[in-house]
Amino acid sequence: MANPLYGQNKADDKLDAARAANFGGYLNVTADTTLTAKDAGVVTFAQNGIDITLPAHEKGLTFHFIQTSDYATAVCQVLSADGNDWLGAINAVTGAGDAAAGTDDKVVWGSGTLAGDSISIVSTGSKWVVFNSFSSVTSNGISFG
Repeated sequence: MANPLYGQNKADDKLDAARAANFGGYLNVTADTTLTAKDAGVVTFAQNGIDITLPAHEKGLTFHFIQTSDYATAVCQVLSADGNDWLGAINAVTGAGDAAAGTDDKVVWGSGTLAGDSISIVSTGSKWVVFNSFSSVTSNGISFG
């Protein structure tokens, strides 16, 4: 959205980008993809069997991932481009879920996951932190890998 008074507001593009990141739409991911910092803040809907690679860390980058269908034939994964750098825990309806370990480099939607299973993550600048999660089951649900 451009300012009709040209040159009066030099922050137009930055304001539009901030609004999109904080209130902006969604992504339908139907094939393996790599996200960018510009994708931060939107809800990402993913199908089974999709690998989603996160961008390099920037403090405050936030992503939300929701599985769109019950597990069918292949797991969905969210991979860190920067290696072993996950913190936090994943909550499960049927038990304690999973906690991140120092060697984890991805989050996996396992064979017990259902449509609606989800995580939200934020970057500290060097680690991805799961701050909101929902897994239908503990065994073969969403877990760190």
